[in-house]
Amino acid sequence: EASQFFISSLSEWASEFRKLEPSFTRFSIVGHSLGGYLGTLFALKYPQSVDRLMLVSPVGIPARPVDFKGPQRALHQRVLLGMMKMLWDRNMSPQSLARTLGSGAMTWLCKGYANSRFPSLESSAADALGKYFAEISMLPGSGEYGMNTILQYGGWARKPLKDKLPSLTVPVSMVYGERDWMDWRVAADIIPSMNTKASVEVLEDSGHFLFLDNPSGFNQWLDKELRD
Repeated sequence: EASQFFISSLSEWASEFRKLEPSFTRFSIVGHSLGGYLGTLFALKYPQSVDRLMLVSPVGIPARPVDFKGPQRALHQRVLLGMMKMLWDRNMSPQSLARTLGSGAMTWLCKGYANSRFPSLESSAADALGKYFAEISMLPGSGEYGMNTILQYGGWARKPLKDKLPSLTVPVSMVYGERDWMDWRVAADIIPSMNTKASVEVLEDSGHFLFLDNPSGFNQWLDKELRD
C-alpha cells in the first residue's frame, strides 16, 4: 500500500535517530496537506513515538460525497478538467509533465506561478521558490507515483481520515487558511467525537500554503502549539 511506504520510511528514520540519540523517544509531527494525511496514519500506527500531531491544511479528511458535482464550468474548462482527470487516473503526475517540457520551460512556468500565487514575497524570493519547484519536479520520479493510489482526482482520499481521527490517542491541532481549498468545517465537526485533546483554527490572510501566505501568523500558531 502506498501510504505504508511513506509511514515505514518515517519509522525507519526514527529508529536510526534513536541509535544516535537514545534519549529520543517521542517527537512532534507537523504535516502539511498530504503530509498531514500521512502523519495522521503514522500517529495511529505508532502512537508511542508521537508526542503531538499538528496538521496544516491536511488533505483527505472528508469522504467524497456520492452526489458531488462541483461548480458549473464553461465547456473549455470541463474539457481541460476531463483531460487532467484522465491523466491522473493513468498515474501521470504533474512532475511527469515537467520532465516532458524540459528544465527551461518548467523554470519559466514555475517562476510565473510563484510570483502570481505569492504576491507578498519579494520578486527574488518568488523566483527562488519557482526555481526550487522546477528543479525538484525535474528529478527522477519517486514518491509522486503513490499520489493517485492515495488520492482520487480532486484531492479526495481513497481511504478518508474522517472515521479514523476519533481513534487518535495523541493531542492533535489543525490549522487551515481562510481562503483554503480544504474545508476546516469538516474537521471541526469531528472534534466532539475525538477522545484526545483536539482543536481547529483558521488563519487569516492565507490559503493552502499558510506558511508562505502568512508566515508570521503561522509561526505564532506553531510556537503556541509546541509550547502547549
